[in-house]
Amino acid sequence: MPPTILRELLEAPERARSLPPEATAAVLGELVLLLARLLVQTTVIPGSPQTVKPEALDRLLTVHEVSGILSLRPARVYELIRMRRLPALHVGKHVRVRSGDLQAWIEGQREKVVDTKFEPSLSSPPPMTRASTKARGKQSR
Repeated sequence: MPPTILRELLEAPERARSLPPEATAAVLGELVLLLARLLVQTTVIPGSPQTVKPEALDRLLTVHEVSGILSLRPARVYELIRMRRLPALHVGKHVRVRSGDLQAWIEGQREKVVDTKFEPSLSSPPPMTRASTKARGKQSR
């Protein structure tokens, strides 16, 4: 059925009474298809890129995912969470980190940069060089 008949029926619903039964079935079929398209466009389907809501972008990460992102061992991530340095939440018996919290934590760590004016004290060992490590290896034998 061409969409023009459906459009005409929307403009003048009283014309629906004059439609033959086979045309009525076609109109109803077209309406069902339109309804299905509408539902697909407005329904959030997990993982579908066109329907991801902004709050869904802040997903929950496992400790192993966080450890991969930070290049740390999972035990160190658990330790940071236990010391309340890295915000996390418990979902049942599982520990999860919101991706937004992780991003904020990383940005906060950026402020804690290593002091660039560091000067070694007199008690600090000299920097290791290839020659010093070879000499140290010969002394230990």
